[in-house]
Amino acid sequence: MSYAVLRTHGGLGNQLFQILYGRLFAEAQQCELREVHDHRYRHQFRRAPVPAVSTPPSFWQTAVSATRFPKILQRTQGRAEAPWRFLGVWFLDGYFQHEEQFRAFRDESISRQLELLALELGIEPAYEDARLIHLRVGDFFGDQGAARRHVIDRLGSIPDGAHVMTNDEALLADPEISELMNARQAYLVSTRDSSAEDVLRILARYRQIDANDSTLTVWAHVLAGTKVKFRDPRLYSIATYFNVLGPKRSDR
Repeated sequence: MSYAVLRTHGGLGNQLFQILYGRLFAEAQQCELREVHDHRYRHQFRRAPVPAVSTPPSFWQTAVSATRFPKILQRTQGRAEAPWRFLGVWFLDGYFQHEEQFRAFRDESISRQLELLALELGIEPAYEDARLIHLRVGDFFGDQGAARRHVIDRLGSIPDGAHVMTNDEALLADPEISELMNARQAYLVSTRDSSAEDVLRILARYRQIDANDSTLTVWAHVLAGTKVKFRDPRLYSIATYFNVLGPKRSDR
């Protein structure tokens, strides 16, 4: 039996790219996928309980993955994120958010795995007509002042009656921001006590989202048919690619 050891890290949006790539790679190589999660980052994101977690790697496989040697090789050699084989085991370490990385797999395999992700996450076709304004600020900005300016700028142009979601609800208590919310009759969709999976399910309800390149909105777009404009060329490319291959929704 051969193995592929996937290192997951980051929030749910990032993890879904890594899990999808790992599953596709293991299927293509006909090997068993094993997985280790690394939360040694500032935000210490834990592995989401869904999608299903693969079998943990052995001690030595975990130790090799922990060295980040695959990533070090990629950086020192100027190579893009790619599988690295050591002692007969494949090690997968990266974000895997580029379209060309998935072009190595069959469209049918990608479609099947995207359907499985939608099923595991409980994602249904988007049905909510109100425009959702997704204000991802907490880990997107270096300081509170920059986050505040971003929110004020975004809220200044939203349509009346829009729904607003943010990962920093305390910021909405700012007097100027609160005034903007009231002037636009905006409705706060609170996610204060929600898990990342719940946040994704909420995002996926909306037919249209005004976002700032959150990876979670990529998955709402791909799995539920939500319309999102991506400013980041990388996210636009892969979201468009997956959207064609993803679950067939009536409004696609």
